[in-house]
Parts: sequence; C-alpha cells; structure tokens
Amino acid sequence: MNEQFDQLLNQARTDIAAAADTRIKCMVTLAAAETNPSSSAASVSIQRPSCFIVGSQDTIVAPATTLSQFNACDAPRQFVTIAGGSHCGFVDSAFFGCDSGSLSRAEQLAKTRAL
Repeated sequence: MNEQFDQLLNQARTDIAAAADTRIKCMVTLAAAETNPSSSAASVSIQRPSCFIVGSQDTIVAPATTLSQFNACDAPRQFVTIAGGSHCGFVDSAFFGCDSGSLSRAEQLAKTRAL
C-alpha cells in the first residue's frame, strides 16, 4: 500500500512540475493560514524557492500555523519572523477585527517590502 501511495505521490509531483508556469520564479507568503483543502499538504508540491513571512505578534494566524507549511515545503525555503509584527500589519489600512503589534503598520510594511 505504501509503495502504491508513493508512486501516486511521485506522479502528482511530476504532473505539477510539468504544469508549472515557468514565469513563476519564487513564492512569498504573508501570515499564511491553514485552509481546506490543507495548505500544509499542498506545500509538499511547491517546486520554487519560497519565503514564508510572519509577524511575531500575529493573533489571527499564529506563526506556528505558517511554520507547518514551511516544514512541509521541500523546495529551497526561508522562514522569516518580523519581530513585533501583526497579521494586519501586512495590509495598507486597518479593518474591523484587525490585530496590532508593537511595530507600526508603516514599519512592518517597510520591513516586508525590504524582504
């Protein structure tokens, strides 16, 4: 059973790689949440260098959630934590239900853009 699963998984990876848009050179996520279907499970198929960026004070998507996606990714990758960053610090303006961290939104956006 495991051999059959491995064959199917390898074929899926091959199919994904063949269908990949070659214009895409890398991937960056900002406070990536777990989804349904699972983003962590999908991370296994990432075939481009990737950077997973989180805010250390994110109260909406815990950094550990994004870390599980990072750990599942098999491509060259980085995990970057913006100290004092929040979930809503990645957007241009606040909206209802936003969190905040010790960094101002402008500071967090500047650090994010620099990355």
